Amino acid sequence: MMADVDRISQILGALQAEVQENQRQHHASFKKLDAIEEKINKLAGAIELIALEQRNIKREIDEDIKPAVQDFKNLKNKGLGIIAFIGLMGSGTGAALAKWFSTQ
Repeated sequence: MMADVDRISQILGALQAEVQENQRQHHASFKKLDAIEEKINKLAGAIELIALEQRNIKREIDEDIKPAVQDFKNLKNKGLGIIAFIGLMGSGTGAALAKWFSTQ
């Protein structure tokens, strides 16, 4: 009977040790999860800042850069039109002068 009580005490002691170890591991796991959650929250904040900056850059491109590029294209097209007009006028003037000189 005493041997049975000793054996039960040993088993209870081993079970108690296992429970304590499981509690320690459980606590350590939750501590790691808390650290991971903190990192995820920091990353989420950084991602929000990046998204905000991306929206600001897109707005700046749409409001400032695209109109400036379009203005430049318009000026370039006007310049090409003026050059073509001058070329045509020069050709016409050259042809008129050539005809005039040939009749002289």
